[in-house]
Amino acid sequence: MKKIIGKVILTSILFLIVAQIVHSLGAMATMNYYLLEEFFPVWSSIMMPTEGPPGTNFFVLSAVFNFITGLIFSLVYLAVNKGLKPKQATKKGVLYGVLFFCVAGIPTTLSLILLINLPLTLLLVWALESFIIYLIAGGIVSKFLTKP
Repeated sequence: MKKIIGKVILTSILFLIVAQIVHSLGAMATMNYYLLEEFFPVWSSIMMPTEGPPGTNFFVLSAVFNFITGLIFSLVYLAVNKGLKPKQATKKGVLYGVLFFCVAGIPTTLSLILLINLPLTLLLVWALESFIIYLIAGGIVSKFLTKP
């Protein structure tokens, strides 16, 4: 039991790292949207307490939230991995990433399109970021959490 808890914590940390990198690259690629004054009211005071880049609190909370998401991602994998058909861990992980995106990423994106006044392109980039994170993280969790 201790061994599996350690592996779940490790995969959650690795998820956090992957997510931080992918989201940072996405933010750099779409920075023009964040700088448009018409969207300033949309951003939270945590993300933009003042004009300019987000503060330290935003990055710390992003890391905490990504760790929590990684924890959920890893625990759900443990619950469903026996039902995934591929025998090879990497294929199983990629399939899990795709399924997780279908269950979490697509509905979230569709809700954002309905609820938040942001450019569709930005919302689709966020969806793509999630897809990439889930694919990479799927490969990671399958390597660490699939019993041979």
